[in-house]
Amino acid sequence: MGASGQQGQFSFGAWRLTLAEAMAKAGGLKDDHADPGSVFIYRGEPREVAKQLGVDCTRYSGPLVPVIYILDLRDPGGYFIATEFEMRNKDVIFASNANSVEATKFMTYLRLIIGTVSDPIVAGIDAYTLKGLANGSISGATTIVTSSR
Repeated sequence: MGASGQQGQFSFGAWRLTLAEAMAKAGGLKDDHADPGSVFIYRGEPREVAKQLGVDCTRYSGPLVPVIYILDLRDPGGYFIATEFEMRNKDVIFASNANSVEATKFMTYLRLIIGTVSDPIVAGIDAYTLKGLANGSISGATTIVTSSR
């Protein structure tokens, strides 16, 4: 999920699969959208494992406790972690959007508002100018360029 090459559910197709291989199956991270420092793996861990990881398990009554692992691929060590971290059935990988994506979304929204206001005005001016040119009633429509010697 998130800013990866593809969204969806993928069959492992192998008995064991590492996080790096799973990300590759999904098309990797999109260079122009993903934040390589914010890759999250959502997993249900057995209660004993979650306790060993330091998770407060008192809020969860079942045998599985939701745990979120954070992977920073900006850190070179993150690549080694990704090649050793084994995926499990029902794991979810989420690649967060880069900050620039949110800024681009805002600028696109702002342009939509400005365009909604200005486009009809520009179209009206263009239509009025075209009508004047067709009727020959716009003075100064012809410019003469001369050179002085």
